[in-house]
Amino acid sequence: MTRIRTVGGKMIETTGGDYNIYTKESIVYSATTTIAETGVEKGVLRSLLKKSNLKN
Repeated sequence: MTRIRTVGGKMIETTGGDYNIYTKESIVYSATTTIAETGVEKGVLRSLLKKSNLKN
């Protein structure tokens, strides 16, 4: 499955609940200036999941 989204200006995502991303390969974010993430209550967590945690 492929999803392509082209945005010609600013893109703002606001999530009112949990937002989870799981992948068997790479997730790549790229910007010419800044990528900013904020975790208001507990910060931003980056960790490696065990392969068994990923769905087929």
